[in-house]
Amino acid sequence: MEMVVTNADAKLAAVRRGVPVTERLAFFNAGSHGPLAAAAAVAIASAAEEEVRDGRLGALQFQRGGELKNAIRDHFGRLLGCDASEIAVTASTTDGMDIACWGLNWRPGDEIVTSDAEHQGGLSPLYILEHRFGVRVRFAESGANSDRLLSSIESLLNEHTRAVVVSHVSWSTGLVLPLQEIATLAHAAGALVFADGAQSAGAIPIDVRRLGVDAYAVPGQKWLCGPEGTGALYVAKERLDQILPSYVGGGSWASYDLAGRYSLRQDASRFDTPGHPYIPALAGFKASLRWFLGDVGPDWAYARILENAATCRRLLEGIEGVEVLNPPGPHAGLLHFTVAGWDPATVFEELLRRDVLVRSVIAPACIRASTGFYNSADDLEALTGGIREILRGAPRPPS
Repeated sequence: MEMVVTNADAKLAAVRRGVPVTERLAFFNAGSHGPLAAAAAVAIASAAEEEVRDGRLGALQFQRGGELKNAIRDHFGRLLGCDASEIAVTASTTDGMDIACWGLNWRPGDEIVTSDAEHQGGLSPLYILEHRFGVRVRFAESGANSDRLLSSIESLLNEHTRAVVVSHVSWSTGLVLPLQEIATLAHAAGALVFADGAQSAGAIPIDVRRLGVDAYAVPGQKWLCGPEGTGALYVAKERLDQILPSYVGGGSWASYDLAGRYSLRQDASRFDTPGHPYIPALAGFKASLRWFLGDVGPDWAYARILENAATCRRLLEGIEGVEVLNPPGPHAGLLHFTVAGWDPATVFEELLRRDVLVRSVIAPACIRASTGFYNSADDLEALTGGIREILRGAPRPPS
C-alpha cells in the first residue's frame, strides 16, 4: 500500500531537515542545548570564512556587528511582543539576569523576593548582592501549584522589597509560573519584576507587555536552536531611568568626551554586552531566529511542543517503574522522571547508547526529557522503548 504523506508530515519533515542532528538522534535536550539549526551553522561558517579570507576590517566590522545586532533586536521584538528598541543583545540568560539585577542602586536593608525552585542563573547575582550590599534575599515556597507560590510571594512583599526575581518556566518542574499575576502583586508593592526566560523563549508564547515584567532574559542556544554565547534581554522602556548599566562599552554611549561629559543611549542597546561581539555567532543567531520565526513558525512550534510533552508524559506514565515528577498545572516542554532502581546518570548513558539524548539532573535527581517541536512519534517511541529495555536489565542504583 502506498504511504500517504500529509501536509503535517511534510511540514515536520522539512523542520527536521532544518536541524540535521534529529536524523541521527532522538533529541530531547533543548532544556540545556537545543539542536543547532542548519541555517545557523551555514551562517557561522560563512562569516568565519569571510574573516579568514578578507580579514576583520575595522570600521566595516563594527558596522556589520551593529547591523546584525539590530536584526536580532527586530526578531526578538516579534518573538517577545515588544519594540526592538527594548532589546539588548547579550551572551546568555545569566548575562541578562546579571544586567537586570545589578541595575538598581541597592542599599542595606533592601529585599529581593525569589522562589525556592530557581536556577542558579537567576540566583547567582542575588547571592552576590546579599554579600556585597546587605540585601536580604527571601524565598517564596513554590509548592505543587501556582496558588501556593502566589500566596507565598504576596506574604513576603513589603515596603523594603525592591525586586521579584523568578523564572517564567521552572527548570526543575516544567511548570509555567503565573508571571502576570506575580508582576501585578510586585508592582502593587512598588517592586520591579525580573524574569528568567531560559526555558520559555521558543517553547511557549511570550508577550512581555501583557505579562507586565520589567526585564526578561533569554538564551539563544536552547529552544531557539542558535549558537552558544548568544542571548537577549528585554528592558521595558519605562524602566530605563530605574535600571542602570553596571558595565559599559563604547556602544553604550550616545555621546561622550574626555572631560567627563556623556549621555547613554536612550534605548536598551545601552545594556548590550560590552566589547566587540564574535561576528560568526551573531550571524548564526540571526539565522536561527529567522528560521524559527519564518520556516518553523512560532505558533506551530508551541503547539507541537505541548502536544509532544503530553504524549510523552502519557507514554512514560504507562511504563511500570517510571515515575513522572512534574506536578499538575500548565507545563512547557520539560518532563522530569525517575526509573526505579537506576541512577539518572546511568539512564542518560544507556539511552545515549541507543541514540536517544536526554539529560540527567542533580536536583531533583532525575532524568529530564525536553520535548521539542522537531520531535517525531518515532523519537517518542525510541525514548520509551529504550527505557523499557533498560528496566529489563539489572538495576544500577546511584553509587
